[in-house]
Amino acid sequence: VFESWLVTEHRNHGFSVESLEVILRDSVICSNLSAIVSGIMAHYLAHFLGPVGPFEGAVGCTWMALVLVSACWGENYGSVDPGAKTVQKYMSKSYR
Repeated sequence: VFESWLVTEHRNHGFSVESLEVILRDSVICSNLSAIVSGIMAHYLAHFLGPVGPFEGAVGCTWMALVLVSACWGENYGSVDPGAKTVQKYMSKSYR
């Protein structure tokens, strides 16, 4: 899903193909590094908080991601309509 969104946004902004290749390469590197760091964090959480530590850490990370995504992410529905829904608008409607 990320790659589809990235290619669409890259084309919409008219960036060069070479920069897309660099971004995709770097995203794979970052993904691998984050998997390694996640494993290390899970190990330490399990060591200090017991067997449920990694799950508690995952809940905290999920909440941080939810706040970040709802505040910053503009949804790409493939429309140039300025009234297109964003995650933030969708979330605010669901809580009313």
